[in-house]
Amino acid sequence: MSDFPNKQKSDHIYQAVKAAVNLIPAVGGSASTLLEMMFISPIEKRKEEWLMALAERVDRLSEQCVGISVEALAQNENFISLCIQASNIALRTHHKEKIELLLSALEACAIETNLDE
Repeated sequence: MSDFPNKQKSDHIYQAVKAAVNLIPAVGGSASTLLEMMFISPIEKRKEEWLMALAERVDRLSEQCVGISVEALAQNENFISLCIQASNIALRTHHKEKIELLLSALEACAIETNLDE
């Protein structure tokens, strides 16, 4: 189970508030849905930020480097494996430096296809 991100204190607070809102008579369900629409769970927010950063990095690479495209990377098994591993790590950390290092490792893998995982 180490592949799953650990919930942070903010995740537990979010779930507690959501549960409390559900207990409000007559409007609990609607208020809970509104709460979900207004506030993204911290893990979901982290996942969204990681995926956006990854997409931006891949887009930049495909524009700057000849022979690198989204289609080519989608067929590169080494890149896919590293991307999955990096994504799991990125979801489990809040350290911006670590996330930047993961993106740099993916970039290096995309540029140099014979790198070892």
